[in-house]
Amino acid sequence: MSSIVTELQKELLDDNVKLSSSLNKAYVIARKLNIPELLEFLDCEIKGYPEDKKLPLYRITNGLLKAFNPYVGWIALVATEDEPYKTFSVVEFRTSIAEIEALAEEPNGDSKVLKQSLPSYLIPKFVKGGPCTELARFIGTSVLAAILSTVRHALLEWTLKLEEVGIVGEGLSFTDKEKEVAKNTSLTINISMGDDGKLNLWSTDNSSNIKDKE
Repeated sequence: MSSIVTELQKELLDDNVKLSSSLNKAYVIARKLNIPELLEFLDCEIKGYPEDKKLPLYRITNGLLKAFNPYVGWIALVATEDEPYKTFSVVEFRTSIAEIEALAEEPNGDSKVLKQSLPSYLIPKFVKGGPCTELARFIGTSVLAAILSTVRHALLEWTLKLEEVGIVGEGLSFTDKEKEVAKNTSLTINISMGDDGKLNLWSTDNSSNIKDKE
């Protein structure tokens, strides 16, 4: 019978398999092995991050603020470190991986740029005079690919660490010995969370290895 862990590795190495599908398989593994830290991470990636949840750095980027002048088109605003430019140029991607995949697949012509409109009442904060009628952030779609790549690599690293300690599963099942190893082995995957340090996707006591118990 095939191993769900090695099946997941193959999926993660195949760019034709959607990451959203692989995340669900990873969730099944983490649930069966009872790894709460990883379950929390996977749940957020599958469903999206709520507003009260701190985002990992790979989901935060800076866009280019532009104002629309009906006579000359979009005008790039001068980037500064001062407020309010610094605040409103920040883009947070809280949506699910499935939504990010769909957004990445949308045709964008040759521009490969996403536009996020900002409230019109902000225009006077950035434009002094002039007939500008719209304010928006522009973000390169390469950011979407970077998010998908980061999550895919994190999961791949996790499955390799599972295999290294002998946790591979049989079909959709894991032995009691494998579950015990998952409980007692220290395996950590780190995602940068900025000033607060690292998000440990899996961190438990380091004491055993399945191969030592056989």
